[in-house]
Amino acid sequence: MARFLALLLAFVAACSPRPSARTLSITDDWGRTVALAAPARRIVSLSPSSTEILFALGLGPRVVGRTSYCDFPPAVRSVPEVGNGIEPNVEAVAARHPDLVVLYASAANRAADRGLAALGIPVAVLKLDVAADVVRAARRLAASPVSRARPTRWWTRSTPRCGRWRRGPRRAGSGSRGSTWTCGPTRP
Repeated sequence: MARFLALLLAFVAACSPRPSARTLSITDDWGRTVALAAPARRIVSLSPSSTEILFALGLGPRVVGRTSYCDFPPAVRSVPEVGNGIEPNVEAVAARHPDLVVLYASAANRAADRGLAALGIPVAVLKLDVAADVVRAARRLAASPVSRARPTRWWTRSTPRCGRWRRGPRRAGSGSRGSTWTCGPTRP
């Protein structure tokens, strides 16, 4: 019986489809699998939150396009603007020759998503509405082979604290560079 099971397991393993060793993927917030042949080297970020995440993950040098609202960290100001993050100009984005576009999850961006896909440009859509979304998206990108991220010191120091955002009483405060934050449940 043990030999039969061993042979059956070997047969099943041999017949199972194997993912290509050359394909890297990430599942975006619209539930789609975004596949790349290699880690993204030219990224257009169409949301200030996603731009900050990419820089915090050490991927800033790979960002080749941003929205006019992306202004942090200061190094992002040297990255060319491609317009707005809502209903972005597909031609301006494509002109940056990205191998990955990070798009904000909005119904208004569906047409841009279709336009970029028609040009063969991979698009990862991220919902970034509240702090928990940002943390989830950052963790997803950090773990993804699509990015092969090398997190910055800020990222490695900050993320362990993010799990506490949902517990305890609601608090507000101010952070460095004039930013504000809230922690705790969204409902009292």
